[in-house]
Amino acid sequence: MVPAHPQLMNPFSRAPAKREPPPTAAQLHQLYLDEVFRYVSRRLPRREDAEDVTAETFAAAFMALPKFRGEVEARLWLLGIARRKIAHFAPPKTRHRFRCGRRERIERAQLHRPKQIELP
Repeated sequence: MVPAHPQLMNPFSRAPAKREPPPTAAQLHQLYLDEVFRYVSRRLPRREDAEDVTAETFAAAFMALPKFRGEVEARLWLLGIARRKIAHFAPPKTRHRFRCGRRERIERAQLHRPKQIELP
C-alpha cells in the first residue's frame, strides 16, 4: 500500500519543497502591512516613527523583491527587513538596550543620571 502523502510518512525526507511563485508588491502590502506595523510599533515609542519605519520596510522590500528567492516565508522576510530598519532608525542608546543585559543597563543608567543639587 502506497501512502497518499509520502513526505508526511517520513518527516526527514530531503525532497525539494514546492516553491510558490514570488508574491507581488501589492500582495505583500495587503497581506502583511498590519503585522509589520504591529511589530515595529511595539519596538518604537512614537506612532509617527513606527509609520515611517513601516513605510521604509515596504519600500526596501519592493526594491529587493526581484532578489527574493522564496527560501523563507514572505512574512519572515519582511519582519527581518523591519528589524534592520528599526536598528538603523533607533538612536544609539536605544540600540544599546537590545545588546546588553539588565545589569549593564542599570549600571549605565546610573552613570548617566543627572546629579542632584541640594539647595540651601
